[in-house]
Amino acid sequence: MKNVKHYRQGDVYITKVEYVNTEGYTKRQPKGSNLILAYGEVTGHHHSINLLDTPDAELLENPSGDMILKLNGFATITHQEHAPIVLNPGFYECFIQEEYDPEGMRRVQD
Repeated sequence: MKNVKHYRQGDVYITKVEYVNTEGYTKRQPKGSNLILAYGEVTGHHHSINLLDTPDAELLENPSGDMILKLNGFATITHQEHAPIVLNPGFYECFIQEEYDPEGMRRVQD
């Protein structure tokens, strides 16, 4: 098995992948100059990429909420309470941590 790069920033997990079929995905629009991977529902903080630093980053999302990050250059993911993560160009799958709830699994909220 190849060395797979995994990253974690709070409740966001990021895995570098060789190739991803993006059929059924739509491009997530930026908020101002930021491409938001996840919002903090309680704090208002967010995991994001500043598009002024990485203008060619794209975040794609399918109807079930799965996300693909496409980077043509280096990018830094920032959050107000976590250390930044620098990513190399390529494709990344992005996941929000889930937790058990008696009514089923649900995404973690911070």
